Amino acid sequence: MFKIKYYIYFLLGVLFLSSCSSMTAISSIPAGAKVYINDEYKGVTPYVYQDTKLAFSKIAIKLKKNGYKDFDTTISKNEEANVGTIIGGIFFMVPLL
Repeated sequence: MFKIKYYIYFLLGVLFLSSCSSMTAISSIPAGAKVYINDEYKGVTPYVYQDTKLAFSKIAIKLKKNGYKDFDTTISKNEEANVGTIIGGIFFMVPLL
């Protein structure tokens, strides 16, 4: 019983501490454009943006380079739940408990 209790605590810790993240590569031609994400300067292109925002969120991106017109766009996260993955996760976790 003692080992099972700690095993359950470990599994719960892994579930609650794990998070999903996504990466988006931002590039421009020519390279070296300034990258602003939600009006905050982040760096220059090529740039890799990583976040852990939830689905159905929006990220405003602006690229600026002297001598060129500013480029504005929005990234929308609208993932759909994958039922197969959810069911597979349930069948994987239940035998371990």
